[in-house]
Amino acid sequence: METGGGGANPAPRNYQLDVLKLVFTLFVFVSHTFIFIGENTRFKPPYGLGWVSVHFFFIVSGLLMVNSYMKREDGLPACGKRSMQFVLRKFKGIALPYYISTLFSILLYFLIKERNNPIRTIIQDIPQLLGVRQVGLFYSDFNGVTWYISAMLLCMLPLHYLLSRNKNFFLYVFSPLAILILFSYASSLEKPMLHHMQFYGFISGSLLRGVLGICSGAAAWTISSKLREMVQTKPQKILATAAEILLYLLFFAVFLTPGQNHKTLFSILLILPIPIAITFSGVSYAAMLFRWDKLRCLEPLSLMIYFNHYIARIVVEACLPGRSYKFSVAVMFGLTILVCALYFVIIKLLRLLWNKKLKPVFSNSETPA
Repeated sequence: METGGGGANPAPRNYQLDVLKLVFTLFVFVSHTFIFIGENTRFKPPYGLGWVSVHFFFIVSGLLMVNSYMKREDGLPACGKRSMQFVLRKFKGIALPYYISTLFSILLYFLIKERNNPIRTIIQDIPQLLGVRQVGLFYSDFNGVTWYISAMLLCMLPLHYLLSRNKNFFLYVFSPLAILILFSYASSLEKPMLHHMQFYGFISGSLLRGVLGICSGAAAWTISSKLREMVQTKPQKILATAAEILLYLLFFAVFLTPGQNHKTLFSILLILPIPIAITFSGVSYAAMLFRWDKLRCLEPLSLMIYFNHYIARIVVEACLPGRSYKFSVAVMFGLTILVCALYFVIIKLLRLLWNKKLKPVFSNSETPA
């Protein structure tokens, strides 16, 4: 994400969104420790900590989807093939980490939970391996957190096509209405926080949440585009900076206060695309604090933690039941570091093997005379 303007010397990349991704990844980690809370635990978890964090990831995914389309827009007629190619490229970028973490989960599953019928169990995991499980094919669940990846890809396919077919309709009509209608529908339910493994009519909650979040990201992109056009002078940038800081403070103050309900969360989520849009636009002076190039490691670090922390939770839950909350979280944290280290080494070795040995075999090495 380049937040600087055009010209020969664009501004350095703003890593502010990458910092936020890491923060919300840690929130997801904390939300998965709630299972260890006992009667004597003093910690009071915020309502919807994991739910809202994943919603943030959907928003960022939607924002980047629109941004990617706008960069590649070339006047070619809209077609489903281009949307499918976009989704496949998206999956290709995370396929190796996705499959490594899934492999860890499969091995752990047979070591800890079940050793009978391994072939049948693996066959039933084909929907997850193909990334289509969240359409409703809930046959197995080796690594629960990967549901977000599946829902994101499935929702992006029709939404990207709609964007390429009629971008004005998608950005200015469909997305705003979809956000309001889906929040309204969720609020009407007895359990408003749409569950990713529950059906609502004929569609899974994960797809509803995906559409809600991705459309919110489209709204954020629209706002950021307008901000780049409008905010030019120093007073305007100061105002944008103040708005960004105040909106994030308001959001986190409400979000992290225990005792909230869905009405409070849904209300605050309606304005979340605005500070995200200011961040992405780069018009705020706050962006200058996040241009250190070492921050580029935060995005792969967030993905690493997101994919592997749930594996650590399964080990603690199965092997150390009934322990205190602090002890369980400490062990889960340590195991997460170990699994992430193993994951990092395996990915490095596989990429080295591909570049040194396999890539020349599969690529066309012959050159014309």
